[in-house]
Amino acid sequence: NIKKLDQLKRGLEINEANLKNKIQERKNIIEEIKELEGSIEKIDKKDEIDPEELNKLISYKEKDVFLMENTLKEVNYKISDFEIQIRNSQKIKKDISKLKKCPLCMQEVNEEHKSHIEEIENKTIKDATKNLDLYKEQEKGAEEKLKLLKKHLSEFENKKYQLQVLNLKIKATDEKLNKN
Repeated sequence: NIKKLDQLKRGLEINEANLKNKIQERKNIIEEIKELEGSIEKIDKKDEIDPEELNKLISYKEKDVFLMENTLKEVNYKISDFEIQIRNSQKIKKDISKLKKCPLCMQEVNEEHKSHIEEIENKTIKDATKNLDLYKEQEKGAEEKLKLLKKHLSEFENKKYQLQVLNLKIKATDEKLNKN
């Protein structure tokens, strides 16, 4: 009889301890839910963006970044092209000024011809320099736009990540709540 009574007391103590643990777990879960609801409210107040809309925005920004990167490549290609034109014209001017005889026909190269070639190359240099300046301005603008687009893309991706983390927390809390 005494043994049974001791066993029942121990069983009761164990059950009381389990009950206290369950009550504490429930309190913790309720506290987590309150925190998550607060997080959800903050996100809703700040953004009011649903996940599908956010994914569309990210997709659009990725396309914008891709297009701007291609534009920047084209601008850089043009800049290189104009720099090469300028160097080539400068080389031609330098080479023609040293020339005494034509390398093909071996005739004397007169000053009038040299002056004519120099004029042509000066015009080429002037035009290429003007275009080079224009494209460098475009490059600067494109780099700034690209930087801004990447910043916006990063912000949207960060918001998406925050929503995913929040959803995982909600799911885990729901599982804990349903488990008990």
